[in-house]
Amino acid sequence: MERAGFDTTGTLLLALTLAAYGLAMTIGRGNFGQFNMALLLVAFVGAGLFVFAEARTTSPLIRMAMFRQLELSASLATSALVSTVMMATLVVGPFYLSRSLGLDAAMVGLVLSVGPAVAALTAVPAGHLADRLGTQCITTVGLIGMASGAITLSILPTTFGIAGYLAPLVVITASYAFFQTANNTAVMTDVSPEQRPACLTCRATSGSSPAHPSWALSSHSDRRRTTLQRRPRRLLPLACGSPSPSRRLCSSLRSSLPLERAVASSGIGH
Repeated sequence: MERAGFDTTGTLLLALTLAAYGLAMTIGRGNFGQFNMALLLVAFVGAGLFVFAEARTTSPLIRMAMFRQLELSASLATSALVSTVMMATLVVGPFYLSRSLGLDAAMVGLVLSVGPAVAALTAVPAGHLADRLGTQCITTVGLIGMASGAITLSILPTTFGIAGYLAPLVVITASYAFFQTANNTAVMTDVSPEQRPACLTCRATSGSSPAHPSWALSSHSDRRRTTLQRRPRRLLPLACGSPSPSRRLCSSLRSSLPLERAVASSGIGH
């Protein structure tokens, strides 16, 4: 039996494409400049060259013909969209907990650990239900649950505190476990055994890549927050430099500083 060769060209093109896309989505702290555009263009060109190389080689990493299966293509596209919601929830969650609810780092980590714990505990029952009720039914239940949890998370005010964040998060992560378990079962059942490693790689890359667009969204939000925090510091110099009554107010405030320091040092008023 002839042993299949290793696709060196495809491996290098895939690695360079993912690296360029990851840098394009993360460099610049949300400021998508010319360098990011150049990296994104390199990623698109690399993706095209990768598809071309995989169609020409005798032992490709990914057989492009398998994407002609409607069930597999729909499953991968749905998984990518669902993973976008999950990644956005995981990325934005620490910012919301620390800045909106005022939690420290330990409490943020403790609250965020609830989601993965719920997903891990729900995966096994979800597998049994998928075998009994069918993958299509469990997939639909997971999608409806994720949509309900995401909508609830977006409309609940901060007055509910940690409970208002955890309740929708539990619904989202449990529904995500239902969806992923049923969807993976459906995909692995329909494809041939030699195509299963490639399918698993595509699913993992579409959902858990560090180059996910949600990281760029969080980077842009962090940069915007930093800019907004720095703006109030510029108000006083602008007011003091303007030819308006605010200049006289600033001058009086500055002239009163020595008097206040003298009073504080003398202990008057104690």
